[in-house]
Order: sequence, then C-alpha cells, then structure tokens
Amino acid sequence: MRMLIDIVRQSLATLWAHKLRSFLTMFGIAWGVGSLLLLVGLGEGFRSGQNKQLANLGQDIMFTFPGRIPAVEGSTQSGRTYHFTYQALFRHRFRACAG
Repeated sequence: MRMLIDIVRQSLATLWAHKLRSFLTMFGIAWGVGSLLLLVGLGEGFRSGQNKQLANLGQDIMFTFPGRIPAVEGSTQSGRTYHFTYQALFRHRFRACAG
C-alpha cells in the first residue's frame, strides 16, 4: 500500500512541476475525443439523411415499356399488343396516388 501512495505522490509532483506540459497533454486528449465525437455524429447524421432520401426515391415513378402483353398460361390476352394512351397515364397516376 505504501508503494501505491508513493507512486501517486510522485505522479502528482511531476504534474505540478510541469504544468504547461500537463495542460497541453490534457487539452490534446480532450481535443481528440471531441473531434472523434463530432466526426462520428456528422457521419451518422449524413447516413440517416441518405437513408431517408433513398426511402422516398422511386415512390412516384412508373416505368412503362411498349410491346406485348406477357404470355400467361390460360390467358386470352397473351401476346396481344397494347397501346398506352395519355388518358390511361392519368388514370394509372390517379390510382397510384390514391392507393
């Protein structure tokens, strides 16, 4: 126990003798911890913002391709061409927004 007390006493005496060096060391440690917290916080903020943006991406987009109705077994419409008109666009758009 006596040895532990001597070690603590010697450490405090060294800190007291070299005040500027001790202060600069503590300041450097605090600066590093603060910088790390700031960078982690910014990274998490950007990540959550990107996740929100990507979650909304594509919710109001509809792709249509000209061609034929796909072949489905037992369907009488299979293989027929279809024509997508401007009025049909608004019908589908209204249904997509309402649903």
